[in-house]
Amino acid sequence: MLSVAKSSASAIANEASNELIHSSAPEKIKTGARKLLAQRALEGKPMNIRGLDVSAFKGRPVLLYTWSAKRPEMVRAFKYWAVKSGVDMIGVNIDSDKEAARQFAQSEHPPGLLVYDGGGLDGPITSQLRLLMPSSVYLIDRHGVLVDTCGHIGTLGKLAALQKTDGAEKPDARRDGGEK
Repeated sequence: MLSVAKSSASAIANEASNELIHSSAPEKIKTGARKLLAQRALEGKPMNIRGLDVSAFKGRPVLLYTWSAKRPEMVRAFKYWAVKSGVDMIGVNIDSDKEAARQFAQSEHPPGLLVYDGGGLDGPITSQLRLLMPSSVYLIDRHGVLVDTCGHIGTLGKLAALQKTDGAEKPDARRDGGEK
């Protein structure tokens, strides 16, 4: 149930998480549900993350992604999205070895502004983002508001919608013909 909730719309994810928290599920599952609620609670709020300044991107939507030198196939996906969408990107590296990550970046060229967090999912930046997965995608509207913590689903459709709107509502890939 928690796995499905992580890939569901926020309302469904929140409902499932609350149900799990109040159930007889193991404590590890309840902890995951609490983390999911905390992550989704970031949506609709300005992106205020110490160590990550998004103010330079005001007026333009941004795709924030996490990456690792250990997962080069994900970097290829982010490059594809950068070319297809044309949006600004911020790549937060989660590898503990920042120097190895920088060397990888010099040869593979992950797109956008690159930030090296250095602490996995518990790093100073990633912990503020409430990451649940090592490869995560967040969408930020032109006002600097985090609109989607599940940006890895229907990415191109959501980005197209985000570029067309003022960011007043969360983009829905299913509604506007994007990826499914």
